[in-house]
Amino acid sequence: MTVLTRLLALAALALLVGDAPAGAASWSPSAPVPVGAGASTPSAAIAADGSDVLAVVDSNGVETTVRAPGQTAFGPPQVVAPPPSPGGRIGSLRLVQVPGAETVAVWSRAAPGERERIEWAERPPGGAFGPVHEVPRTGLPDDALTDDIAAGAGANGDVVLALMVEGTQSNGGFGFRVFATVRPAGGEFGDPAAVGGLGSLSPSVAVGANGEAVVAWLQGGSTRPGAIRASRRPPGGSFEAATTLDRTSGPGLAQPFVAPGAGGETVAMWYRRDGRVKRVYFSARPAGASRFAAVGTLGSAPTRRYALAGGGSGDVAAVWDDADGSGPVLVARRRVPGHGFAAARKLSHQPSVRTLAGAITGDGTLVAGWQRASSGDQTELWVAGQARSGRRTELVRLQPPAFFPGFALTAGPDGRALASWTIPGSTPQWAAR
Repeated sequence: MTVLTRLLALAALALLVGDAPAGAASWSPSAPVPVGAGASTPSAAIAADGSDVLAVVDSNGVETTVRAPGQTAFGPPQVVAPPPSPGGRIGSLRLVQVPGAETVAVWSRAAPGERERIEWAERPPGGAFGPVHEVPRTGLPDDALTDDIAAGAGANGDVVLALMVEGTQSNGGFGFRVFATVRPAGGEFGDPAAVGGLGSLSPSVAVGANGEAVVAWLQGGSTRPGAIRASRRPPGGSFEAATTLDRTSGPGLAQPFVAPGAGGETVAMWYRRDGRVKRVYFSARPAGASRFAAVGTLGSAPTRRYALAGGGSGDVAAVWDDADGSGPVLVARRRVPGHGFAAARKLSHQPSVRTLAGAITGDGTLVAGWQRASSGDQTELWVAGQARSGRRTELVRLQPPAFFPGFALTAGPDGRALASWTIPGSTPQWAAR
């Protein structure tokens, strides 16, 4: 091998793994997922039995596939629900993992001339997904269409859904509104309750170990005056009257995210623009409290790309696209149990960050994933890891330039993580940590 050939080989390797430090955590090469044609962006979970679980909407309907512990590939798909009626759609597919117990899939189903249904099914550890159930429609508008579903689960078995629904409200007005519904352990979902007012958007859900839950959303906002609002549900109770975390008299607020923190607290993160000042902010709700505490600043956010991740051990991490003297930089601030947010640490110097997500493993490792714009409508998929100490554990490119609308990222209790994405016209891909 010539010196030039060797240099080119080393350069190619560097392109694949970025500037990951020695001893970095490894990711498997991307591989196809065996599901039907026309698959959507997957939803992902790491089950209580250690299996990786993926769910997609494809030509066969709602399909799931499982990679058992120790296996190198996903097994044959299971059709959980049939395709929609002609002209209809299945949307907002989500997987939510109940700690130590079942995996729940939820989705909406609509078709011309049919009332929309919100359906769900569950997979016990070591088993297959069971029969399809329906979420009651009592309390929803007669013409309701669900545009988004956020989901969370507590160790007590409660599963909480927040639904962004458009339809004709009881006062005659038409628009978006956020509803919430709860499924207790081993039970069925209750009637959805309106937690947000007309014009509420972009919900996020956090559920504590004891079932204490918070739904947060954007009221108005974007190009209009708006507010960040939230409603708490005490364990076994009903959702309380909404409270306000932040408010603007002009445009500039964007979607909040919430995550369960240590000792029963809930942490919220959101974006706000005031003129040329663009920042991400946070607030924490103490355990048992109905209101969030004072608002704090996380940092500047020139591109409005941000995410919040929470782990079962109480770790919370905020990740966003910032800039320093050398250009764009992806940064993270960790909130370790018993402490506030630490100083920001750099994850990567990468321009053109698009979709951004985060997850925290059981050992406290933050795994951040993002799409980086390449050329035209093509993006790359990257992941980076960060230990509790702030040390970066890995920086890996999972997907070279291609067009794919989004990706799924989830983490498990044992330091594992799973990513999956779909390039239209081909089968979904997956990679695991």
